[in-house]
Amino acid sequence: MFRFVIITALTASLLFADTFTHSETGKVYNGFATQPDENDKTWIVPEGGEKFEADLSEYKIEPNQKGRKNEIAVLEITYPIVSAMKTEAFEEAIVEESNKGPSAIIVEVDTPGGRVDLAKRICSSIMKTSNCTTAAYIAGGQHGGAYSAGAAISMACDKIYMAPGTVIGAATAIIKSRRGASDMDNAFGETVGEKFNSAWRNYMASIAEQSGRSAALAKAMVEKDTSVLEVSRDGKKLFIEPGRKIEGDEVKGVVVQKGSLLTLTAKKAKKCDMADEICESRDYAVSELSDSKPEVVVSDKIKDAEEKLDKVTRRFKGLKAKIEREIVQINARYEQNRLRRRDALKSLRSLSRNSEFLLNLKKRFPDVPVSVEEIERLKNDVDGMKAAME
Repeated sequence: MFRFVIITALTASLLFADTFTHSETGKVYNGFATQPDENDKTWIVPEGGEKFEADLSEYKIEPNQKGRKNEIAVLEITYPIVSAMKTEAFEEAIVEESNKGPSAIIVEVDTPGGRVDLAKRICSSIMKTSNCTTAAYIAGGQHGGAYSAGAAISMACDKIYMAPGTVIGAATAIIKSRRGASDMDNAFGETVGEKFNSAWRNYMASIAEQSGRSAALAKAMVEKDTSVLEVSRDGKKLFIEPGRKIEGDEVKGVVVQKGSLLTLTAKKAKKCDMADEICESRDYAVSELSDSKPEVVVSDKIKDAEEKLDKVTRRFKGLKAKIEREIVQINARYEQNRLRRRDALKSLRSLSRNSEFLLNLKKRFPDVPVSVEEIERLKNDVDGMKAAME
């Protein structure tokens, strides 16, 4: 089955913090605002007081740290982005943590990439976190940086810090199927493949622009046909495609030429304004976000989701193996006249119910690494044997 989702446009975010002055009454509150809840209500949590529902359009909002906790939350994406359960856990965790009023949230990234639909959900949840500063820390680890979907997630944050030796980029969209991995053109043909590529390319550019980074560089991470120049325009450093060069632009260099997919080292990313700082460690990134020695709190929500999935998967595979084993045993004993028809049918009805349970479990936990088709074949085998005996 193909895994690809066309990304829709993003909604621009506003920063909701941290001194709120009512435009009519002049009353002032120091604190922080929550993200909208399930009823689309936003709450202000004032320092030393009870939270209250507020229409933020009625307030003049001055960003600062007044009324916030001296705390930085950390959410870790240090795995391939292929799990819907982990993605849902991330979405819940970033809302929960931002609503606690931390100084900032660090999204620690070390990933080879993953599914576009899940990356979109993670990016969306980050960009909706307008009540708190978000920062990606691209850590050196097993994967060595923020590749593909990881690059998009990093660019969705307000700031990007990179460990020495890490990279960001290489974001070409690919399809994974039973036949292996291939690019969009090979999977769907040039015309249809370009539609997918265009959606992903423009999505990456949109994220970059909304976070104040170069759209051209983001696009060059997706496709090899994009070249990017560094130019000086009216004293300002810009990274643009050659077709956007205007009279008076002074070309300082070529960042990437056609035929090469862009992957930036930490040093090059900082030079190209795609990264804010090179940080030796997460603690260094924390110090960049706050000079008041905040407490660092690592969320366990994603780890808990992973452990739950492991537990469900073990249960699932154990029950599946038991059904397969009992099918063989029932068939052998029945053919050898060692099992009465009535008892065989009773056992097969039980196996049919267990197979149906597996199907429902798969619907609840789609990350379980067994296909629906495989479970359906198992249930059909059971039901076929049962029908032949009835």
